[in-house]
Amino acid sequence: MAGKVIDGVGISNYVLQMLNCESLSRYTEKCKEIGNIDPYNIPRHAWKDITTLLGGDLPDLRHSDIYQYLINFKSAYNHKELRAYRSLEAYKYFIAGWVSELLIADIKQGNGSTLCIVTAQVRHSQSLNEEALRPWFAMEKEGPIIAGLGEACSHVAATMFAVESGANWTKKESCTSQPCGWVLPSCSSFKSAPLAKIDFTSPATKYKNFDKQELHTSSCATPRTKKQLVSMEARQKFLETLKNSGIKSASLSLIPGCNEDFIPEGSFLPKPLSTLFSKDHTSLTRTDILQVAWQVYNTTCISQQQVDLIEKSSRKQTKSRIWWQQRAGRVTASMLKKVLHTSPTNPAPSLIRAVCYPQDVMFKTPATRWGCEHEKDAVKAYIQDQKHHSRRRFYCRFTESFFWSFYRWESTVFLLQPQSNSQGLLPELLGKWTTQQCITMESDPSLQKEAWCYCRKGEGDMVLCSNKECKVRLFHLRCTRLTKVPKRKWLCKICSAKKRSLI
Repeated sequence: MAGKVIDGVGISNYVLQMLNCESLSRYTEKCKEIGNIDPYNIPRHAWKDITTLLGGDLPDLRHSDIYQYLINFKSAYNHKELRAYRSLEAYKYFIAGWVSELLIADIKQGNGSTLCIVTAQVRHSQSLNEEALRPWFAMEKEGPIIAGLGEACSHVAATMFAVESGANWTKKESCTSQPCGWVLPSCSSFKSAPLAKIDFTSPATKYKNFDKQELHTSSCATPRTKKQLVSMEARQKFLETLKNSGIKSASLSLIPGCNEDFIPEGSFLPKPLSTLFSKDHTSLTRTDILQVAWQVYNTTCISQQQVDLIEKSSRKQTKSRIWWQQRAGRVTASMLKKVLHTSPTNPAPSLIRAVCYPQDVMFKTPATRWGCEHEKDAVKAYIQDQKHHSRRRFYCRFTESFFWSFYRWESTVFLLQPQSNSQGLLPELLGKWTTQQCITMESDPSLQKEAWCYCRKGEGDMVLCSNKECKVRLFHLRCTRLTKVPKRKWLCKICSAKKRSLI
């Protein structure tokens, strides 16, 4: 029913709530063009289901009429052509089944012509759960489109394409003898589905195939030919061929037996020794943690394949994350001399820190920083210089292998006993035994008086660190490898490293 009369036109409440003043004025002008009628005020019994009409009762709407209206129709605001090219893609809404309840009402004009008003329910393109819209457009029975709600709205255009599709069907075969089959089933609800059950055919292809369909559909369904399943042998042969092609196919990553190339090499690396730490080990006594260390030492095993993989993955050294992870807790070549010269039963805490936490104890000076920044330049210069060197090698025939070793051969073999690992490194890796004791000593003044040096033993010949902020200050001469007290200012290793890092 009309909610308000404007310029002799009864406007419905639906329109009054939806449009602003400017749009309402334009809507009133449209209603005047179709006989002072608001289509939303037409009673329900005057509307007919367009899918039940025969060919002669359908309006002769063609694609050229839709193009003429959307592109060449002049806007009421700037009196220029609309050129709504994007609205021409509204056939996607129709193909997707978003257009439903197509209704048509015939209105007799004073000049004897018949005016057709078409409306439909069209779902929102971005808000599928909201209430469907009811756009409309008016056209003559065999003439152009006169007016439409929204002028170039995509929902109006989708309704036009639905009617145009019906007009094409009537040209192929008379609707008097066949049921209407040109309206696509509408989508009343939208549910999620597996990818295998979703039709990804483009709307353009669907629209093209829709026009090629036959109107008559037999009541007897066409029997489907049963597809022959591929045998397991043929399937396995195909997968092996695909795997050996040299190209990584994403589908192979999900098939057991064919996804070895997709597994990262880091998955085969042994866990870093830093993962051995547990808070439960921090409360153990020295004897208990040594027992746990022996158990870990006897059960830890690394295969030769893992050794080769560590070497391959850590060739970039400081630029490699794996290099930092795997060297933590292991005695590398740069640390071997210090390890051999420290006490196995009471190793230096600074050495334990350097081995177990290499990233925390990094040696940095202006010279080393300059070297790291110009490392690539040095490699290029070396390669350029060596290009002009002769590759001919000369050997001194002093031994049976034709190679001469410049190292003195020893009759005895030196073996590094594994006890130092279980007594020094593993307790630190398991429960931070050494660093925890040092922190306790530095934070408790009573312990500092009884244990001055890192060794935490009784007093003896000591040297004073010149840094007043040093947390230890006093060190044993034997622990610092000094034979006598220096006459000049002396800094411990920690303070000396801090000073170099600030330069």
